[in-house]
Parts: sequence; C-alpha cells; structure tokens
Amino acid sequence: MRVKFIKFGSNSAVGGFAPGDVATVSDELAKHLVDEAGVAKYDDGKAVATAAPEKKPSDGLTIPQLREALAALKIEIPEGTTLKADLAALLDGGAPQ
Repeated sequence: MRVKFIKFGSNSAVGGFAPGDVATVSDELAKHLVDEAGVAKYDDGKAVATAAPEKKPSDGLTIPQLREALAALKIEIPEGTTLKADLAALLDGGAPQ
C-alpha cells in the first residue's frame, strides 16, 4: 500500500517523514498511519501534472538580440543597462534589477 504523508513525524517502521514524502508500507501500517495516527493519506501513485513554465519573450535571446527586440518595440534602455538579466526584464515587461 502506498501512502503520502501530510504531517511531520517519525515511525520505527519508516523512520522520519515530512509532508509530501511517500512510502510503500503494509496494509496494516497504512491503516495505522492514515486512520489512527492521521499523518498520511492513501496515495494512488499517480503523479500530479504541473504546468510548464510560461515562455518569456526574452528566453533564449543573446544580448544583441535583446537590444534588437527592445529597439523594435521602441522600449528605451536606461543608460548604463548592460546586464542580460536587466535587458530581459525590460523585454519581459518588468523593471531592470
């Protein structure tokens, strides 16, 4: 039986555990952890899909390409801005860091 812990704790059979940890245990121990101790829930083993990070306009661009893209969009580059991260932030709609 597979369980997913929802609280911090320890047990002589599984050792220390924290929320999100997963263990495969006997049916009897799973019943104890879930129903009696209340530190875990039954886990069906299916992974939860996470959304892919949103692609930013600056992803993969070099410094010259960032400058070109900013110029094309008529976004002014503040004087002294030379770092790639700052140029990317401007293109992505944020303020330079």
